[in-house]
Amino acid sequence: MIAMMKNRMYYLLLLCLLGSVFCFNIQAQNKPCVVKGTILNQKGLPISFATVAINNTGNGTVTDAQGTFQLATQFDGKAGLTIRSMGYKQKTITINLKKGKNINIFETLEESTQDIDEIVVSTKSKSTLIKQKGFAVNTVETKGASLQSVQSNELLDRMAGIQVKQEGGLGSRLSYNLNGLSGNAIRFFIDGIPMDYFGPSYSLSSIPPSSINRIEVYKGVVPVKLGNDALGGAVNIATKDDAKNGLDFSYSIGSFNTHQASINGVRRDNKTGFTIKGNAFYNYSDNNYTVKDVEAYDGDPALGRIKRIDAQRFNDGYLSYGGKFDIGFTGKKWADKLLFNLVFSHMDKEIQTGSTMEVVYGEREYNSSTIAPGINYIQSNFLTEGLDINLFTMYSHLTRQIVDTTSQEYDWSGRIHSDIIDYTTPGEAGDPTLNEDIETSLINRINITYQLNHQLKLGANYIRTDFNRSGDDVLLTLKERELLDDKGYIKNVAGLTVETNELIPGLTSSFFIKYYNLDVNALYRNSDFNNAIEQEHVKNNYKNTGFGMASSYKIFKDFIGQFSIENGVRLPESEEIFGNNTENITTNYNLKPERSLNANMGFNYSTSAINKHYLSFITNFFYRNTKDMIRQANSVSDEDYAFENLDDVLSTGVDLDLNYMYNRKLSIKMAMSVLNARFNTQYDENGAAYSYYKDRLRNEPYFHFNYGIKYSLENIIFNHSQTNISYGAKYIHEYFRNYSSSGSANKDMIPSQLSHNVGINISFPQKNYSISLDAKNIFNETLYDNFALQKPGRAIFFKINYSIH
Repeated sequence: MIAMMKNRMYYLLLLCLLGSVFCFNIQAQNKPCVVKGTILNQKGLPISFATVAINNTGNGTVTDAQGTFQLATQFDGKAGLTIRSMGYKQKTITINLKKGKNINIFETLEESTQDIDEIVVSTKSKSTLIKQKGFAVNTVETKGASLQSVQSNELLDRMAGIQVKQEGGLGSRLSYNLNGLSGNAIRFFIDGIPMDYFGPSYSLSSIPPSSINRIEVYKGVVPVKLGNDALGGAVNIATKDDAKNGLDFSYSIGSFNTHQASINGVRRDNKTGFTIKGNAFYNYSDNNYTVKDVEAYDGDPALGRIKRIDAQRFNDGYLSYGGKFDIGFTGKKWADKLLFNLVFSHMDKEIQTGSTMEVVYGEREYNSSTIAPGINYIQSNFLTEGLDINLFTMYSHLTRQIVDTTSQEYDWSGRIHSDIIDYTTPGEAGDPTLNEDIETSLINRINITYQLNHQLKLGANYIRTDFNRSGDDVLLTLKERELLDDKGYIKNVAGLTVETNELIPGLTSSFFIKYYNLDVNALYRNSDFNNAIEQEHVKNNYKNTGFGMASSYKIFKDFIGQFSIENGVRLPESEEIFGNNTENITTNYNLKPERSLNANMGFNYSTSAINKHYLSFITNFFYRNTKDMIRQANSVSDEDYAFENLDDVLSTGVDLDLNYMYNRKLSIKMAMSVLNARFNTQYDENGAAYSYYKDRLRNEPYFHFNYGIKYSLENIIFNHSQTNISYGAKYIHEYFRNYSSSGSANKDMIPSQLSHNVGINISFPQKNYSISLDAKNIFNETLYDNFALQKPGRAIFFKINYSIH
């Protein structure tokens, strides 16, 4: 059945390509007028994502990262061309259109302080370019959120279709579910570069929203340009790339002794194009919040009596700092961007629990440091008009150490004392360890696009990753340390794409094919049945091909229909194969790639931002038929866990985003997601029936809903000030921790949860600073996440932002 479906998809893809060529020949007989050009600011630098539209024609587009645009129209005669971008004054010019002729324009926009008037336009335009290609994508703007005490991953958690799981407070392990696919099936990028190589502390929980321009969330089908093996979707963090010289600083303090600070700056010489830019962050928290109804020994542990108590977390401190610095040239004829990069980050993390809250540690901790130099070169019209090139190279060096040497034992009441049991054996999670891993990665990526004409664009992307991990532990015997522990892989991902625009009026499509290759090579120490230490060697190779298409059709003005389908592949990542003892993850050298047939169908609608009332909605229906899904396995010991392949999982569902704004003062946002993910394998390899066949996936919420309200007031406290008052809530329906058909009648259920947040921030534009006060989980509800790990209760945070421009 699967083979037949693949063959049909190949035939469908071939027919679509042939149909596109046929339509192109017909359309060539009636050539439209093509308008193309470049939009710059007053400093001569490109303005990306500016909207460019021919008035009263329905023809429009947005500029790319180099400020260039191209659009076609069948209109003949004089027309107005309107250009808009957030932070700049709107501009309208008159142009003469004639079919079959090309018009080139070169326009400059003046800066404007009326940012709030452009927020709705910007929100729509920044995702328009991608949506018009048919991909299911949502865009999160961080402008308002950067003033509040929120983490970037919290912004994602407010979106329909995405569920963010966090195992505790600030700095705890994060995992994501996007329309039924989870974990590393969802890839994260910073400006199109895979985030994995920036180090574990350089993540969405540590990157401040103030350094982010927007977050793009692709659902299911991912464009070739991102160049990685994302299967369930992708999150691309677009950092601020404007050319305004200046400095932004923020500092936040709050509950659980939490401190967060960030600084972002850019300096560019307009004459030479020499550019220096950077951002840095600092995060610290004790994470000493109270957990409820947990187990502790009642008296001497030897008696076996257990009591339920409320306890304060006592070994969960977190410290991280890091930054990213760029130096080079921008906006030159020979390079749109030539930047030398340096990323560094460091993290110290105490470990409070094992894989569940039944295992408690009191002194176990780890640290990691990453340094990653790189170079990025971007040039449009390279050698010839229409040929764009993007080259990137990075070398990443990570050092990670686990510290577990104490002979003490702990439960939720603290250190355990016993007159009967001898607690003198060192090592809280097994044998004592000071294991140190060194991971190196060399990443090379090339992205090329060629615009044949306004209707046809070709693209190619290739990324190669050489990964290696070596480990040593000074507490091992000399014989054990002499045995090499060396693990690595080489990953290659390549893709080709064809984009068609208006071959059929209103229809835009992308067709693509991808190739995946993974070579795994591992030497590792192991113990045989007689506890003799020996060295073992594992070699695996996986080759896969994926393909798909994405289309959008303008049904009528401001209403777009979208459809995408992909036969995709996701290769296992390093910690899934080789484990990670700092996160209590064990090895699985035989983990196979994850494969999935993904389909999306949705609609996007938005009214004009000129009216007082603004309404938009995005809905997406999805289908995921996944083979060998890679997921966290149930822990047997409650100490650690591994990743496993699930034979067949079928996921269907729908998500909806609804936004309403009145007079640019009142804003209401709602998001809802319904997921029906079922274990879809009836028999195991020996022919025995699975008892949980057709059950919902364990530990997976299937319905969640959130909404937020914000109201803006001007000149309330001080003249020329703006006050924003916000309220938000999130509901997660109860779900099973394990499969519903497993266990007794009294199954382990993670209960329904409803949390409420409120906030207020005051901005003083003339003084370039703002303050905010935010309260999270204001009713102190007990909130759970991954395998019933409890999250923080009520928390209050104060934040100040200051900028110099």
